[in-house]
Formats: sequence, structure tokens, C-alpha cells
Amino acid sequence: MEVREDTYRQIESPHYGTLTVPEREIYRFENGLIGLPQSREFALVPFPDTPFYLLHAVEGGLSFVVMPPSLVMENYEFEIPDELAESLGLRFPEQALTLVIVNIVDDRPCVNLKAPIILVPGSRKACQYILHDRDFPIRYPLGKESSTCSS
Repeated sequence: MEVREDTYRQIESPHYGTLTVPEREIYRFENGLIGLPQSREFALVPFPDTPFYLLHAVEGGLSFVVMPPSLVMENYEFEIPDELAESLGLRFPEQALTLVIVNIVDDRPCVNLKAPIILVPGSRKACQYILHDRDFPIRYPLGKESSTCSS
């Protein structure tokens, strides 16, 4: 999907006001996110001077704070199945941008390492992928001050 470099889309957010997002930063989730199949287009908006991003639905107010998993777990790696890679237009694993959702649990920031977000900038396709074959936690503490993230 070819996108002009100077094309932008405006998203009205109830929490962040009007977001002006380059079209190249809008990703299509064919199956939506886990538990949210109706939301399929999301904009990826960086928070300036931080490692965090906002993943905001193009329609509606749904949004998530996301971040690179390598910042919380140095050796966070997994295989992307060939069928999934093909559906995302992913030719080489290094083309993918992997992010994890940040949640607040019991006033502590945690990340979901079990179901990362995989984005492919070249195709602008994305998915949330459950790592069934890996023993990553759904709630992993973010930072040294967070010792646990209970349910």
C-alpha cells in the first residue's frame, strides 16, 4: 500500500484532543486486538522524549500506551510463524516493530509480554499475537520499583 509522505489524518481523541498523524503511521489490524475485534485501524503516535507510544484507534476513543519490550526484558525474542509473516507482508523478521501494551495494575505499571503487538511499516499491517509456546507473563513489572503485578 503506497502512501504519500505528506498525507496526514486527523483523529479526534477524547483523552488527547486532535491528533494529526502521518498516514504511514496508521496500521490495519485485520482481526482487531484481542477482545476488541471491531477496532481495526490504529495510529502509532510517539510520546516525545520517551520510549513510549500511543496506539490510538482511528475511530472511537480506544487507546493504549505501548513500548518496545526490549526495554523491560533484554532477551525478549520469539519466532513469527511463516503464515503470520506472510499475512502481514513481512519478508524479514527485522522489518517488524514489536511493542507491548502497558497497563496499570494495583497502581503499578506492567507490560503484557504474552501478547505483543507486531507492526510492519512497509505494509502498514499489524496484529496482536499470543505467544502460546512461550512462558512470558501477561503482567510483567515495569521498572525496579514494581516488584509484582498481580491480577
